[in-house]
Amino acid sequence: MIPIKQTKISTHDGSVTGNCFAACVASLLEIPFDEVPQFELDKNWFPPFRQFLLKNGYEYMGHGKPEDLNEYEGLDGYVIVHGDSPRLYVKTGHAVIYRHGILVHDPHPSNDGVLNVQGFYMIERAEFTNFNHEKCEYWPCHDLKKVNCLFCYCPLYHIDDCGGIYKLKNDIKDCSNCTLPHDPIHGYTYIMSKIKK
Repeated sequence: MIPIKQTKISTHDGSVTGNCFAACVASLLEIPFDEVPQFELDKNWFPPFRQFLLKNGYEYMGHGKPEDLNEYEGLDGYVIVHGDSPRLYVKTGHAVIYRHGILVHDPHPSNDGVLNVQGFYMIERAEFTNFNHEKCEYWPCHDLKKVNCLFCYCPLYHIDDCGGIYKLKNDIKDCSNCTLPHDPIHGYTYIMSKIKK
């Protein structure tokens, strides 16, 4: 989780809606803030939100009840929580990030958190984006605590500007020191972003 502050603050007259939820999504998924839509502006925000998560290698698993917050593991312990805003003129609520039941990031500059926990978003890595094959004869092929074997053979091999670490030997790429496609957190998202270009 990379803490990102919101760039829009809700106003007393309601002319501006804060983007705390988008800031929490960007923080949790560790993606650039400008790539996250302000979902809360759309009354029918949920389908685009789900699609956005899938596109980035995550799934929405459901809405959690406050009493289950301490039991939910989330993404490495991090969870987007929503509740009443300390700024009482904000009627849409406020989103923050908790870890193991404790507030760890409030995207609002006040850092006041929420007055209460009304629920949380159960977001997890999509199953199709990550797996490991411990029975492989080459296991472990990289010195990583966790390895994503989805891209055992990197689909970016033929791209010169792949973003990975490699050496040229007789015009052949030696990628043996590259772990980019095997990163269990960011590998899938990075590979897919390069393929789409």
